[in-house]
Amino acid sequence: YNRSMDKFDLTMEQLKLMQAKGAIVCDIRSPQEYNEGHLYGAIHLADYDIPIKYHTILPEKDKEIIIYCQNGGRSKKAYNKLKKIGYHNLYSLCGGLDNIIW
Repeated sequence: YNRSMDKFDLTMEQLKLMQAKGAIVCDIRSPQEYNEGHLYGAIHLADYDIPIKYHTILPEKDKEIIIYCQNGGRSKKAYNKLKKIGYHNLYSLCGGLDNIIW
């Protein structure tokens, strides 16, 4: 899955800067993927659990939240779900973890 940057997409450098200033980083991959390795400080909320668990995992809808997945596909869908629920300061890591040099 490859897509161009949208206005809500961030690079890894931008993610790190925003995280340092207090943004929440949220991994929306499966629990197994999250447990196999995730970005430092990332909380977990699987894409398919958003409708059920969003209010307990991400209670502050005005806080800056950066979501990511493996390649950017699921995070785009999750972005749309969270926007519909009322999150305002929402961003996504462009290309997901596949785009990062570890």
